[in-house]
Amino acid sequence: MHGASRWRQRPTARSTTSPISRRSSSDRRTGSTPDRQRRTAGRPHLRVRWYRPVRCAGSRERLQYHGKFVNASALNESSIDFIIDETSDSRTANRPIKRINFNQTADAGGLRVVSDADNQTAYIILDTDNLNVTDANNPSVTRSLDAGDTFNASIELRANDQFGSDVDELDETSTLSTVVERSATFDTTGELEINDNDAIVVDAAEGQTVSGTTTVAPGTELDITLANAEPSLFISARDTVTQNGTFNITADFSQYPDGQNFTATITGQGFEDDAETPGRVRGQVATVTFNNQSFSGQATSVNVASASLSDGGFVTIHDNTVGSDPLGSVRGTSEFLAPGTSENVTVELDEPIARSESGDTFFAMPHLDTDGDETYDFVTSEGADDGPYTDAEGNIVLVGATITVERAPSVTFNDQQTEGEVVEVQNAQLPDGGFVTIHDDTVADDPLGSVRGTSEYFDPGRTSSIEITLDDPIEEGGQFFAMPHRDTNGNEVYDFVSSEGAEDAPYFNANNEIVLDGAQISVPSEPTPTPTATPTPTATPEPDDPTPTPTETSGQPGFGLVVSLIALIGAALIALRRRD
Repeated sequence: MHGASRWRQRPTARSTTSPISRRSSSDRRTGSTPDRQRRTAGRPHLRVRWYRPVRCAGSRERLQYHGKFVNASALNESSIDFIIDETSDSRTANRPIKRINFNQTADAGGLRVVSDADNQTAYIILDTDNLNVTDANNPSVTRSLDAGDTFNASIELRANDQFGSDVDELDETSTLSTVVERSATFDTTGELEINDNDAIVVDAAEGQTVSGTTTVAPGTELDITLANAEPSLFISARDTVTQNGTFNITADFSQYPDGQNFTATITGQGFEDDAETPGRVRGQVATVTFNNQSFSGQATSVNVASASLSDGGFVTIHDNTVGSDPLGSVRGTSEFLAPGTSENVTVELDEPIARSESGDTFFAMPHLDTDGDETYDFVTSEGADDGPYTDAEGNIVLVGATITVERAPSVTFNDQQTEGEVVEVQNAQLPDGGFVTIHDDTVADDPLGSVRGTSEYFDPGRTSSIEITLDDPIEEGGQFFAMPHRDTNGNEVYDFVSSEGAEDAPYFNANNEIVLDGAQISVPSEPTPTPTATPTPTATPEPDDPTPTPTETSGQPGFGLVVSLIALIGAALIALRRRD
Protein backbone atom coordinates (compact mmCIF):
# COMPACT_ATOMS: atom_id res chain seq x y z
CA MET A 1 0.00 0.00 0.00
CA HIS A 2 1.01 3.60 -0.42
CA GLY A 3 2.69 4.46 2.84
CA ALA A 4 1.53 8.09 2.95
CA SER A 5 -2.13 7.28 2.36
CA ARG A 6 -4.49 6.24 5.11
CA TRP A 7 -7.68 7.88 3.96
CA ARG A 8 -10.68 5.62 3.52
CA GLN A 9 -13.95 6.85 2.11
CA ARG A 10 -17.03 4.83 2.98
CA PRO A 11 -19.33 4.09 0.07
CA THR A 12 -21.99 6.73 -0.38
CA ALA A 13 -24.73 4.15 0.03
CA ARG A 14 -24.13 2.37 3.31
CA SER A 15 -25.61 -0.97 2.25
CA THR A 16 -22.19 -2.58 2.36
CA THR A 17 -21.94 -1.86 6.05
CA SER A 18 -24.96 -4.05 6.73
CA PRO A 19 -25.15 -7.85 6.52
CA ILE A 20 -25.13 -9.07 2.93
CA SER A 21 -28.68 -9.46 1.69
CA ARG A 22 -29.83 -12.99 0.99
CA ARG A 23 -32.35 -13.52 -1.79
CA SER A 24 -32.81 -16.67 -3.84
CA SER A 25 -32.78 -16.67 -7.61
CA SER A 26 -36.52 -17.14 -7.66
CA ASP A 27 -36.95 -14.34 -5.14
CA ARG A 28 -35.00 -11.99 -7.35
CA ARG A 29 -37.00 -13.01 -10.38
CA THR A 30 -40.41 -12.63 -8.75
CA GLY A 31 -39.57 -9.86 -6.33
CA SER A 32 -41.18 -11.93 -3.52
CA THR A 33 -39.86 -12.26 0.01
CA PRO A 34 -38.84 -15.72 1.32
CA ASP A 35 -41.42 -17.27 3.61
CA ARG A 36 -38.99 -18.22 6.29
CA GLN A 37 -37.48 -15.67 8.63
CA ARG A 38 -33.88 -14.90 7.68
CA ARG A 39 -31.26 -14.93 10.41
CA THR A 40 -28.78 -12.11 9.96
CA ALA A 41 -27.07 -11.95 13.33
CA GLY A 42 -23.47 -13.05 13.14
CA ARG A 43 -23.41 -13.07 9.33
CA PRO A 44 -20.33 -11.74 7.52
CA HIS A 45 -20.20 -8.12 6.34
CA LEU A 46 -18.24 -6.77 3.45
CA ARG A 47 -17.24 -3.13 3.44
CA VAL A 48 -15.56 -1.60 0.45
CA ARG A 49 -13.38 1.44 1.03
CA TRP A 50 -11.06 3.37 -1.20
CA TYR A 51 -7.59 3.42 0.23
CA ARG A 52 -6.37 6.57 -1.46
CA PRO A 53 -8.37 9.13 -3.48
CA VAL A 54 -7.46 9.72 -7.10
CA ARG A 55 -5.82 12.94 -8.30
CA CYS A 56 -6.59 13.54 -11.97
CA ALA A 57 -5.27 16.21 -14.38
CA GLY A 58 -4.04 18.37 -11.54
CA SER A 59 -7.60 19.26 -10.58
CA ARG A 60 -8.17 20.13 -6.96
CA GLU A 61 -11.91 19.68 -7.18
CA ARG A 62 -13.73 16.75 -5.61
CA LEU A 63 -13.89 13.87 -8.12
CA GLN A 64 -16.68 11.30 -7.79
CA TYR A 65 -16.49 7.68 -8.85
CA HIS A 66 -19.18 5.06 -8.30
CA GLY A 67 -18.31 1.37 -8.22
CA LYS A 68 -20.09 -1.98 -8.60
CA PHE A 69 -18.74 -4.93 -6.65
CA VAL A 70 -19.09 -8.47 -8.00
CA ASN A 71 -16.59 -11.39 -8.25
CA ALA A 72 -13.90 -11.30 -5.58
CA SER A 73 -12.90 -14.94 -5.94
CA ALA A 74 -9.60 -14.23 -4.24
CA LEU A 75 -11.49 -13.94 -0.97
CA ASN A 76 -12.97 -17.40 -0.86
CA GLU A 77 -12.54 -19.33 -4.09
CA SER A 78 -15.81 -18.87 -5.98
CA SER A 79 -17.95 -17.91 -3.00
CA ILE A 80 -17.85 -14.14 -3.56
CA ASP A 81 -17.82 -12.37 -6.91
CA PHE A 82 -16.59 -8.79 -6.89
CA ILE A 83 -16.43 -6.40 -9.88
CA ILE A 84 -16.15 -2.63 -10.33
CA ASP A 85 -17.37 -1.55 -13.77
CA GLU A 86 -17.69 1.86 -15.34
CA THR A 87 -21.28 3.06 -15.81
CA SER A 88 -22.86 4.64 -18.85
CA ASP A 89 -23.00 7.97 -17.01
CA SER A 90 -19.37 8.73 -17.76
CA ARG A 91 -18.55 6.86 -20.96
CA THR A 92 -19.41 7.88 -24.47
CA ALA A 93 -21.22 5.63 -26.91
CA ASN A 94 -19.25 2.71 -28.32
CA ARG A 95 -16.38 3.25 -25.89
CA PRO A 96 -15.44 0.05 -24.03
CA ILE A 97 -16.40 -0.19 -20.39
CA LYS A 98 -13.60 0.30 -17.89
CA ARG A 99 -13.13 -2.34 -15.19
CA ILE A 100 -10.90 -2.56 -12.15
CA ASN A 101 -8.64 -5.58 -12.71
CA PHE A 102 -8.20 -7.03 -9.23
CA ASN A 103 -5.62 -9.66 -10.11
CA GLN A 104 -3.24 -7.16 -11.66
CA THR A 105 -4.03 -4.59 -8.97
CA ALA A 106 -3.22 -7.18 -6.30
CA ASP A 107 0.00 -8.14 -8.10
CA ALA A 108 1.00 -4.46 -8.15
CA GLY A 109 0.37 -4.14 -4.42
CA GLY A 110 -2.73 -2.03 -4.87
CA LEU A 111 -5.25 -4.36 -3.22
CA ARG A 112 -5.44 -5.54 0.32
CA VAL A 113 -8.13 -7.39 2.28
CA VAL A 114 -8.32 -6.68 5.99
CA SER A 115 -10.43 -8.86 8.26
CA ASP A 116 -12.08 -7.53 11.40
CA ALA A 117 -12.96 -10.79 13.16
CA ASP A 118 -14.47 -9.11 16.20
CA ASN A 119 -17.08 -7.41 14.03
CA GLN A 120 -17.23 -10.18 11.40
CA THR A 121 -16.27 -7.60 8.81
CA ALA A 122 -13.85 -7.63 5.89
CA TYR A 123 -12.36 -4.53 4.25
CA ILE A 124 -11.13 -4.40 0.66
CA ILE A 125 -8.57 -1.61 0.44
CA LEU A 126 -7.53 -0.20 -2.93
CA ASP A 127 -4.44 1.95 -3.42
CA THR A 128 -5.22 4.06 -6.48
CA ASP A 129 -1.54 4.74 -7.06
CA ASN A 130 -1.30 1.07 -8.04
CA LEU A 131 -4.82 0.54 -9.35
CA ASN A 132 -5.03 -1.40 -12.62
CA VAL A 133 -7.86 -0.37 -14.95
CA THR A 134 -8.62 -2.33 -18.13
CA ASP A 135 -11.36 -2.85 -20.68
CA ALA A 136 -14.13 -4.93 -19.17
CA ASN A 137 -14.06 -7.38 -22.08
CA ASN A 138 -10.32 -7.27 -22.77
CA PRO A 139 -8.09 -7.28 -19.67
CA SER A 140 -5.03 -6.84 -21.83
CA VAL A 141 -6.05 -3.28 -22.78
CA THR A 142 -4.93 -0.86 -20.09
CA ARG A 143 -7.14 2.15 -19.35
CA SER A 144 -6.74 5.12 -17.01
CA LEU A 145 -8.94 6.81 -14.47
CA ASP A 146 -10.19 10.18 -15.65
CA ALA A 147 -11.97 12.98 -13.89
CA GLY A 148 -15.70 12.37 -14.03
CA ASP A 149 -15.50 8.58 -14.47
CA THR A 150 -18.30 6.80 -12.63
CA PHE A 151 -18.27 3.19 -11.53
CA ASN A 152 -20.87 0.81 -10.20
CA ALA A 153 -19.94 -1.82 -7.62
CA SER A 154 -21.68 -5.02 -6.54
CA ILE A 155 -20.95 -8.14 -4.50
CA GLU A 156 -22.48 -11.54 -5.18
CA LEU A 157 -22.42 -14.37 -2.63
CA ARG A 158 -22.88 -17.77 -4.27
CA ALA A 159 -24.64 -20.85 -2.97
CA ASN A 160 -21.47 -22.89 -2.50
CA ASP A 161 -20.11 -20.42 0.02
CA GLN A 162 -18.66 -21.63 3.28
CA PHE A 163 -20.27 -19.03 5.51
CA GLY A 164 -23.32 -20.99 6.63
CA SER A 165 -25.91 -23.49 5.54
CA ASP A 166 -28.78 -21.03 5.53
CA VAL A 167 -27.28 -18.90 2.77
CA ASP A 168 -29.58 -18.81 -0.26
CA GLU A 169 -28.73 -19.99 -3.70
CA LEU A 170 -27.46 -16.57 -4.79
CA ASP A 171 -27.17 -13.43 -2.70
CA GLU A 172 -26.25 -10.07 -4.11
CA THR A 173 -25.86 -6.49 -2.94
CA SER A 174 -24.66 -3.34 -4.65
CA THR A 175 -23.68 0.11 -3.55
CA LEU A 176 -22.31 3.43 -4.74
CA SER A 177 -18.88 4.62 -3.70
CA THR A 178 -17.17 7.96 -4.03
CA VAL A 179 -13.56 8.58 -4.88
CA VAL A 180 -12.23 12.07 -4.14
CA GLU A 181 -8.98 13.78 -4.92
CA ARG A 182 -6.41 13.65 -2.17
CA SER A 183 -6.41 17.28 -1.10
CA ALA A 184 -6.40 19.72 1.76
CA THR A 185 -7.38 23.37 1.99
CA PHE A 186 -6.82 25.94 4.71
CA ASP A 187 -9.70 28.06 5.95
CA THR A 188 -9.55 31.69 4.81
CA THR A 189 -11.72 34.64 5.82
CA GLY A 190 -12.20 36.17 2.39
CA GLU A 191 -11.12 39.56 3.72
CA LEU A 192 -7.63 39.47 2.24
CA GLU A 193 -5.98 38.31 -0.97
CA ILE A 194 -2.25 37.87 -1.49
CA ASN A 195 -1.14 37.40 -5.11
CA ASP A 196 -4.78 36.82 -6.10
CA ASN A 197 -5.15 34.00 -3.57
CA ASP A 198 -7.42 34.08 -0.54
CA ALA A 199 -5.22 34.37 2.52
CA ILE A 200 -5.28 33.14 6.09
CA VAL A 201 -5.59 36.05 8.54
CA VAL A 202 -4.52 35.75 12.18
CA ASP A 203 -4.21 38.35 14.92
CA ALA A 204 -0.88 39.26 16.46
CA ALA A 205 -1.84 37.48 19.67
CA GLU A 206 -1.65 34.20 21.50
CA GLY A 207 -4.11 31.39 20.89
CA GLN A 208 -4.69 31.99 17.17
CA THR A 209 -6.21 29.10 15.21
CA VAL A 210 -5.22 27.97 11.73
CA SER A 211 -7.69 25.39 10.43
CA GLY A 212 -8.81 23.59 7.31
CA THR A 213 -10.40 20.54 5.74
CA THR A 214 -8.98 17.50 3.98
CA THR A 215 -10.08 14.38 2.16
CA VAL A 216 -7.58 12.13 3.90
CA ALA A 217 -8.77 9.59 6.43
CA PRO A 218 -9.84 10.57 9.93
CA GLY A 219 -7.00 9.85 12.30
CA THR A 220 -4.32 10.85 9.80
CA GLU A 221 -1.62 13.00 11.35
CA LEU A 222 -0.80 16.16 9.40
CA ASP A 223 2.44 18.11 9.72
CA ILE A 224 1.53 21.78 9.30
CA THR A 225 4.12 24.50 8.83
CA LEU A 226 3.71 28.28 8.85
CA ALA A 227 6.88 29.93 7.62
CA ASN A 228 8.43 33.00 6.06
CA ALA A 229 12.06 33.74 5.22
CA GLU A 230 12.32 37.49 5.79
CA PRO A 231 11.19 38.74 8.19
CA SER A 232 11.60 35.38 9.83
CA LEU A 233 8.59 33.36 10.96
CA PHE A 234 8.50 29.63 11.58
CA ILE A 235 5.78 27.70 13.36
CA SER A 236 5.41 23.93 13.06
CA ALA A 237 2.69 21.79 14.60
CA ARG A 238 0.96 18.44 14.11
CA ASP A 239 -2.74 17.70 14.22
CA THR A 240 -4.94 14.65 13.68
CA VAL A 241 -7.75 14.75 11.14
CA THR A 242 -11.16 14.58 12.80
CA GLN A 243 -14.05 12.35 11.77
CA ASN A 244 -15.55 15.17 9.69
CA GLY A 245 -12.29 15.79 7.86
CA THR A 246 -11.17 18.94 9.64
CA PHE A 247 -7.90 19.89 11.28
CA ASN A 248 -6.59 22.87 13.23
CA ILE A 249 -3.58 24.06 15.14
CA THR A 250 -3.24 26.82 17.71
CA ALA A 251 -0.23 29.12 17.55
CA ASP A 252 1.22 32.21 19.24
CA PHE A 253 1.63 35.17 16.86
CA SER A 254 2.01 37.82 19.57
CA GLN A 255 5.69 38.39 18.76
CA TYR A 256 5.05 39.13 15.09
CA PRO A 257 4.24 42.62 13.78
CA ASP A 258 1.22 43.76 11.86
CA GLY A 259 1.58 42.86 8.18
CA GLN A 260 3.92 39.89 8.70
CA ASN A 261 3.34 37.44 5.83
CA PHE A 262 3.75 33.67 5.95
CA THR A 263 2.98 30.56 3.90
CA ALA A 264 1.03 27.62 5.31
CA THR A 265 1.83 24.13 3.99
CA ILE A 266 1.09 20.48 4.80
CA THR A 267 4.04 18.27 3.94
CA GLY A 268 4.38 14.54 3.37
CA GLN A 269 0.82 13.86 2.27
CA GLY A 270 1.12 14.21 -1.49
CA PHE A 271 -1.18 17.22 -1.65
CA GLU A 272 -0.82 19.43 -4.69
CA ASP A 273 1.81 22.07 -3.86
CA ASP A 274 1.61 20.81 -0.26
CA ALA A 275 -1.72 22.72 0.03
CA GLU A 276 0.32 25.94 -0.01
CA THR A 277 -1.73 28.94 1.16
CA PRO A 278 -0.60 32.51 1.91
CA GLY A 279 -1.25 34.13 5.26
CA ARG A 280 -0.76 37.39 7.08
CA VAL A 281 -0.53 38.50 10.70
CA ARG A 282 -2.97 41.28 11.46
CA GLY A 283 -1.96 43.55 14.28
CA GLN A 284 -4.59 44.27 16.87
CA VAL A 285 -5.07 47.85 15.80
CA ALA A 286 -6.13 50.69 18.06
CA THR A 287 -6.23 54.47 17.72
CA VAL A 288 -7.34 57.03 20.27
CA THR A 289 -8.02 60.78 20.28
CA PHE A 290 -7.41 62.54 23.60
CA ASN A 291 -7.55 66.34 23.64
CA ASN A 292 -6.31 68.93 26.16
CA GLN A 293 -8.95 69.70 28.79
CA SER A 294 -9.54 72.21 31.59
CA PHE A 295 -11.35 71.76 34.87
CA SER A 296 -12.14 73.82 37.92
CA GLY A 297 -11.10 72.67 41.36
CA GLN A 298 -10.40 69.07 40.35
CA ALA A 299 -11.09 66.64 37.53
CA THR A 300 -13.20 63.65 38.50
CA SER A 301 -13.54 62.40 34.93
CA VAL A 302 -11.99 63.07 31.54
CA ASN A 303 -13.28 62.81 28.01
CA VAL A 304 -11.70 60.67 25.30
CA ALA A 305 -12.91 62.08 21.99
CA SER A 306 -12.73 58.76 20.14
CA ALA A 307 -11.30 55.26 20.47
CA SER A 308 -11.10 52.66 17.70
CA LEU A 309 -10.32 49.17 19.00
CA SER A 310 -10.15 46.33 16.48
CA ASP A 311 -10.81 43.69 19.14
CA GLY A 312 -12.66 45.80 21.69
CA GLY A 313 -11.38 46.47 25.20
CA PHE A 314 -10.88 49.52 27.38
CA VAL A 315 -9.34 52.98 27.42
CA THR A 316 -7.27 53.60 30.52
CA ILE A 317 -6.00 56.96 31.77
CA HIS A 318 -2.43 56.88 33.09
CA ASP A 319 -0.60 59.75 34.76
CA ASN A 320 2.91 60.84 33.81
CA THR A 321 4.54 58.06 35.86
CA VAL A 322 3.40 55.47 33.29
CA GLY A 323 6.95 54.98 32.03
CA SER A 324 8.26 53.88 35.42
CA ASP A 325 5.11 52.48 37.02
CA PRO A 326 2.63 51.08 34.46
CA LEU A 327 0.33 49.70 37.14
CA GLY A 328 0.51 52.46 39.72
CA SER A 329 0.01 55.14 37.07
CA VAL A 330 -3.53 53.99 36.28
CA ARG A 331 -6.00 56.72 37.30
CA GLY A 332 -9.17 55.34 35.76
CA THR A 333 -10.58 53.07 33.07
CA SER A 334 -13.57 53.18 30.77
CA GLU A 335 -16.31 50.62 30.60
CA PHE A 336 -15.78 47.75 28.15
CA LEU A 337 -15.88 49.04 24.58
CA ALA A 338 -17.07 46.77 21.76
CA PRO A 339 -14.87 46.32 18.68
CA GLY A 340 -15.07 49.35 16.43
CA THR A 341 -15.08 53.08 17.08
CA SER A 342 -16.53 54.70 20.20
CA GLU A 343 -16.86 58.47 20.53
CA ASN A 344 -17.00 60.80 23.55
CA VAL A 345 -15.93 58.12 25.97
CA THR A 346 -16.17 59.33 29.56
CA VAL A 347 -13.55 57.83 31.84
CA GLU A 348 -14.40 58.16 35.52
CA LEU A 349 -11.24 58.60 37.54
CA ASP A 350 -10.58 56.44 40.59
CA GLU A 351 -8.32 59.22 41.86
CA PRO A 352 -9.35 62.75 40.80
CA ILE A 353 -6.78 65.04 39.23
CA ALA A 354 -6.06 67.79 41.75
CA ARG A 355 -5.09 71.38 41.11
CA SER A 356 -1.54 70.54 42.18
CA GLU A 357 -1.33 68.38 39.04
CA SER A 358 -2.59 71.12 36.76
CA GLY A 359 -0.59 71.26 33.55
CA ASP A 360 0.61 67.68 33.79
CA THR A 361 0.35 65.31 30.83
CA PHE A 362 -1.97 62.36 31.18
CA PHE A 363 -2.18 59.47 28.74
CA ALA A 364 -5.10 57.62 27.17
CA MET A 365 -4.02 54.03 26.51
CA PRO A 366 -6.24 51.44 24.78
CA HIS A 367 -6.11 48.02 26.43
CA LEU A 368 -7.17 44.60 25.17
CA ASP A 369 -9.65 42.32 26.91
CA THR A 370 -7.32 39.33 26.66
CA ASP A 371 -9.33 37.05 28.93
CA GLY A 372 -12.66 37.95 27.33
CA ASP A 373 -14.50 38.73 30.56
CA GLU A 374 -15.22 42.41 29.68
CA THR A 375 -13.64 43.41 32.99
CA TYR A 376 -10.43 45.43 33.21
CA ASP A 377 -7.92 43.12 34.90
CA PHE A 378 -4.62 44.75 33.96
CA VAL A 379 -3.89 46.04 37.47
CA THR A 380 -5.34 43.16 39.50
CA SER A 381 -3.48 40.61 37.35
CA GLU A 382 -0.28 42.67 37.66
CA GLY A 383 -0.14 43.07 33.91
CA ALA A 384 -0.78 39.42 33.01
CA ASP A 385 -4.22 40.14 31.50
CA ASP A 386 -5.69 42.96 29.42
CA GLY A 387 -2.40 44.40 28.25
CA PRO A 388 -2.19 47.47 26.01
CA TYR A 389 -2.59 47.53 22.26
CA THR A 390 0.63 47.86 20.28
CA ASP A 391 1.37 49.26 16.83
CA ALA A 392 3.09 47.60 13.86
CA GLU A 393 6.51 48.22 15.41
CA GLY A 394 5.47 46.71 18.73
CA ASN A 395 5.17 50.05 20.52
CA ILE A 396 2.38 50.62 23.02
CA VAL A 397 -0.40 52.82 21.63
CA LEU A 398 -0.99 55.88 23.82
CA VAL A 399 -1.85 59.55 23.35
CA GLY A 400 -1.05 62.33 25.79
CA ALA A 401 -3.07 65.42 26.68
CA THR A 402 -2.54 68.30 29.09
CA ILE A 403 -5.06 68.46 31.90
CA THR A 404 -5.44 71.92 33.41
CA VAL A 405 -7.11 72.22 36.79
CA GLU A 406 -7.84 75.81 37.71
CA ARG A 407 -8.92 77.14 41.03
CA ALA A 408 -12.47 76.19 41.75
CA PRO A 409 -15.00 78.99 41.37
CA SER A 410 -15.88 80.45 44.73
CA VAL A 411 -17.42 83.48 46.35
CA THR A 412 -17.33 84.94 49.87
CA PHE A 413 -20.22 87.12 50.96
CA ASN A 414 -20.22 88.16 54.63
CA ASP A 415 -23.04 89.52 56.77
CA GLN A 416 -23.10 93.33 56.64
CA GLN A 417 -25.01 96.51 57.21
CA THR A 418 -25.63 98.75 54.25
CA GLU A 419 -27.52 101.83 53.29
CA GLY A 420 -29.34 99.55 50.85
CA GLU A 421 -27.90 100.75 47.57
CA VAL A 422 -24.50 99.04 47.58
CA VAL A 423 -23.29 95.71 48.97
CA GLU A 424 -19.78 94.36 49.21
CA VAL A 425 -18.70 90.87 48.17
CA GLN A 426 -15.47 90.05 49.96
CA ASN A 427 -13.92 88.00 47.12
CA ALA A 428 -14.75 85.86 44.10
CA GLN A 429 -12.73 83.31 42.15
CA LEU A 430 -13.84 83.33 38.50
CA PRO A 431 -11.69 80.82 36.53
CA ASP A 432 -13.11 81.99 33.20
CA GLY A 433 -14.00 85.53 34.16
CA GLY A 434 -17.53 86.83 34.43
CA PHE A 435 -19.75 88.60 36.93
CA VAL A 436 -21.00 88.44 40.50
CA THR A 437 -24.75 88.82 40.87
CA ILE A 438 -26.76 89.57 44.01
CA HIS A 439 -30.01 87.64 44.40
CA ASP A 440 -32.60 88.09 47.13
CA ASP A 441 -34.16 85.25 49.08
CA THR A 442 -36.66 84.45 46.33
CA VAL A 443 -33.84 82.99 44.23
CA ALA A 444 -35.01 79.42 44.79
CA ASP A 445 -38.40 80.19 43.27
CA ASP A 446 -37.54 82.92 40.79
CA PRO A 447 -33.90 82.84 39.59
CA LEU A 448 -34.48 85.72 37.17
CA GLY A 449 -36.78 87.94 39.19
CA SER A 450 -34.60 87.61 42.29
CA VAL A 451 -31.67 89.46 40.67
CA ARG A 452 -31.07 92.75 42.57
CA GLY A 453 -27.81 93.82 40.97
CA THR A 454 -24.69 92.67 39.12
CA SER A 455 -21.04 93.61 39.16
CA GLU A 456 -19.03 94.78 36.21
CA TYR A 457 -17.20 92.19 34.11
CA PHE A 458 -14.08 90.70 35.74
CA ASP A 459 -11.19 88.97 34.01
CA PRO A 460 -10.38 85.37 34.96
CA GLY A 461 -8.86 85.03 38.40
CA ARG A 462 -9.51 86.20 41.91
CA THR A 463 -11.10 89.55 42.68
CA SER A 464 -11.54 91.04 46.17
CA SER A 465 -13.64 93.81 47.75
CA ILE A 466 -16.23 93.81 45.03
CA GLU A 467 -18.77 96.63 45.45
CA ILE A 468 -22.02 96.01 43.64
CA THR A 469 -24.52 98.80 43.10
CA LEU A 470 -28.01 97.37 43.29
CA ASP A 471 -30.59 98.02 40.60
CA ASP A 472 -33.26 97.50 43.20
CA PRO A 473 -32.04 98.91 46.56
CA ILE A 474 -32.62 97.00 49.75
CA GLU A 475 -35.27 98.62 51.89
CA GLU A 476 -35.68 95.85 54.42
CA GLY A 477 -32.97 93.57 55.77
CA GLY A 478 -32.90 89.87 55.12
CA GLN A 479 -30.87 87.12 53.48
CA PHE A 480 -29.24 87.77 50.13
CA PHE A 481 -26.99 85.66 47.93
CA ALA A 482 -23.87 86.35 45.89
CA MET A 483 -23.63 84.13 42.78
CA PRO A 484 -20.72 84.09 40.29
CA HIS A 485 -21.83 83.97 36.63
CA ARG A 486 -19.89 83.15 33.48
CA ASP A 487 -19.68 85.35 30.41
CA THR A 488 -20.82 82.55 28.12
CA ASN A 489 -21.23 84.68 25.00
CA GLY A 490 -17.99 86.60 25.55
CA ASN A 491 -19.44 90.10 25.20
CA GLU A 492 -18.56 91.18 28.77
CA VAL A 493 -22.19 92.20 29.30
CA TYR A 494 -24.41 90.46 31.82
CA ASP A 495 -27.18 88.82 29.76
CA PHE A 496 -28.53 86.26 32.19
CA VAL A 497 -31.82 88.05 32.82
CA SER A 498 -32.35 89.50 29.34
CA SER A 499 -31.71 86.08 27.73
CA GLU A 500 -34.02 84.44 30.28
CA GLY A 501 -31.24 82.21 31.51
CA ALA A 502 -29.91 81.16 28.10
CA GLU A 503 -26.64 83.14 28.45
CA ASP A 504 -24.16 83.85 31.25
CA ALA A 505 -25.14 80.88 33.39
CA PRO A 506 -23.90 80.47 36.96
CA TYR A 507 -20.63 78.74 37.79
CA PHE A 508 -20.77 75.14 38.99
CA ASN A 509 -18.42 73.36 41.35
CA ALA A 510 -16.89 69.88 40.96
CA ASN A 511 -20.07 68.34 42.36
CA ASN A 512 -22.12 70.01 39.62
CA GLU A 513 -23.71 72.40 42.12
CA ILE A 514 -24.25 76.13 41.54
CA VAL A 515 -21.66 78.21 43.38
CA LEU A 516 -23.19 80.80 45.77
CA ASP A 517 -22.81 82.24 49.26
CA GLY A 518 -25.42 83.81 51.50
CA ALA A 519 -25.25 86.78 53.87
CA GLN A 520 -27.60 88.61 56.21
CA ILE A 521 -27.98 92.21 55.06
CA SER A 522 -29.32 94.83 57.44
CA VAL A 523 -30.20 98.45 56.75
CA PRO A 524 -30.23 101.20 59.41
CA SER A 525 -33.66 101.89 60.81
CA GLU A 526 -35.03 105.48 60.54
CA PRO A 527 -36.32 107.36 63.68
CA THR A 528 -40.01 106.83 64.27
CA PRO A 529 -41.80 110.16 63.48
CA THR A 530 -44.27 111.78 65.96
CA PRO A 531 -47.74 110.89 64.84
CA THR A 532 -50.00 113.74 63.68
CA ALA A 533 -53.74 113.88 63.64
CA THR A 534 -55.19 112.44 60.53
CA PRO A 535 -58.39 113.95 59.20
CA THR A 536 -61.28 111.61 58.71
CA PRO A 537 -61.28 110.62 55.06
CA THR A 538 -64.28 111.32 52.92
CA ALA A 539 -65.79 108.25 51.34
CA THR A 540 -65.10 107.99 47.66
CA PRO A 541 -68.05 106.84 45.53
CA GLU A 542 -67.58 103.54 43.80
CA PRO A 543 -67.23 103.87 40.02
CA ASP A 544 -69.97 102.43 37.86
CA ASP A 545 -67.48 100.18 36.00
CA PRO A 546 -65.56 97.65 38.14
CA THR A 547 -61.78 97.60 37.97
CA PRO A 548 -60.73 94.77 35.59
CA THR A 549 -59.01 91.79 37.17
CA PRO A 550 -55.49 91.15 35.78
CA THR A 551 -55.33 88.16 33.41
CA GLU A 552 -52.96 85.37 34.42
CA THR A 553 -50.40 84.27 31.82
CA SER A 554 -49.76 80.63 31.02
CA GLY A 555 -46.03 80.99 31.38
CA GLN A 556 -42.99 82.92 30.25
CA PRO A 557 -40.30 82.52 27.59
CA GLY A 558 -37.48 80.27 28.65
CA PHE A 559 -39.65 78.55 31.20
CA GLY A 560 -37.81 75.22 30.82
CA LEU A 561 -34.44 76.83 31.58
CA VAL A 562 -35.87 78.58 34.60
CA VAL A 563 -37.34 75.36 35.95
CA SER A 564 -33.94 73.71 35.63
CA LEU A 565 -32.26 76.60 37.41
CA ILE A 566 -34.80 76.44 40.22
CA ALA A 567 -33.90 72.80 40.82
CA LEU A 568 -30.17 73.50 40.68
CA ILE A 569 -30.37 76.52 42.94
CA GLY A 570 -32.48 74.57 45.39
CA ALA A 571 -29.77 71.92 45.59
CA ALA A 572 -27.10 74.60 46.03
CA LEU A 573 -29.02 76.20 48.88
CA ILE A 574 -29.31 72.86 50.64
CA ALA A 575 -25.56 72.36 50.31
CA LEU A 576 -24.96 75.88 51.60
CA ARG A 577 -27.08 75.27 54.71
CA ARG A 578 -25.18 72.06 55.40
CA ARG A 579 -21.89 73.91 55.08
CA ASP A 580 -23.03 76.62 57.47
